[in-house]
Amino acid sequence: MTIVAAIDGTPSSETVVQTAHDVSSAFDEELIVLHVMEQEEYERIAERAKGPTSGTPSYPFTPSDSSVTLSTGGQSAEGYPIDTAAEDATTVARSFAEEALPADAAFSADGRVGEPTKKILESVERNDAHMLVIGGRKRSPVGKALFGSITQSVLLNSERPVLTCMHE
Repeated sequence: MTIVAAIDGTPSSETVVQTAHDVSSAFDEELIVLHVMEQEEYERIAERAKGPTSGTPSYPFTPSDSSVTLSTGGQSAEGYPIDTAAEDATTVARSFAEEALPADAAFSADGRVGEPTKKILESVERNDAHMLVIGGRKRSPVGKALFGSITQSVLLNSERPVLTCMHE
């Protein structure tokens, strides 16, 4: 079986990856590090990639707070194909895992584009994951009600155990 670590690209993602690695090592299971580029972010970048730009668009999520230079190839009639966006999301997942884990750690990186809760749960199902590890922010009940929460949605909809690494 497999452990899926779903990361959002924030600094707490390293803790999620490290925790998932500890669990996968303890149970001798495969580790998959997943990053989902939200649909709105993809559309924003794709729109910028269609027209003349002052440079190649970037996706601002990496462990060192720099950005991933996107694979748009400059100006293109296609703009920013969704397959390319998924490759860039995979690069984010790989970057966080390489930063957080020992050099000899075994893992697979996966990137998706779309609604995060849906894509995370699809990955858990597709990989027949034994467990999902995600991050969560400590927020008030009112904050959750007003702004929603991917973590809360995953917790409510997952059919598999979910380990949550909370941060401020």
